[in-house]
Amino acid sequence: MNIIDTALYYSDGLDRRQIKTKKAIYAAFFDLLKEKDMSKITITELARKADIDRKTFYLHFNSVSDIYNELGTKMVAILKETITGFGKGGLIESSYGLFMTVNEILNEKLELIREIMNNNDFTAFVFSVKDELCNEIIKMYEQADCEDAEKFKFRAEFIASGTVSMYLRWFKGESSLSMDELALLAGSMIIHGISGME
Repeated sequence: MNIIDTALYYSDGLDRRQIKTKKAIYAAFFDLLKEKDMSKITITELARKADIDRKTFYLHFNSVSDIYNELGTKMVAILKETITGFGKGGLIESSYGLFMTVNEILNEKLELIREIMNNNDFTAFVFSVKDELCNEIIKMYEQADCEDAEKFKFRAEFIASGTVSMYLRWFKGESSLSMDELALLAGSMIIHGISGME
């Protein structure tokens, strides 16, 4: 399932006509992002590229940034669902599998993600991904009596921030590692921490 279909999958209550229109808007948005920064995309050119009129655009979104925000929210939901699917304790025991699953999601639109990263609004998306990851880690272990809850929140924040930073560095092209190698490294860091850096 590509990123557009995935985003539409998370759109509740839309009829076929609305889905077709949103799909055209998303596709036009992605095409224009390859050409220019999001702040330079106008509703008029987006509507023209999607083959809809401006009024139709405004039935679905108030601005171009609303498209970006909606897609970001849906991507966070997809990642959250993936993380949650590993269940309590799964982040440590199955961390490599988790990151391989995340890689599959990200790999569908690798070039697009790199384009989106060049936009100023990407920072908000990164923080929402990091926050969701952190919250899910905390939820997975909140029932465990492994340590003081306050200390664990800091550990979860450290794991989430580090994981997101690793992927950001990789997406920026600052590494020759493959996505599989990155997943293995991220999983190893969670299991072994700094001592696993041999």
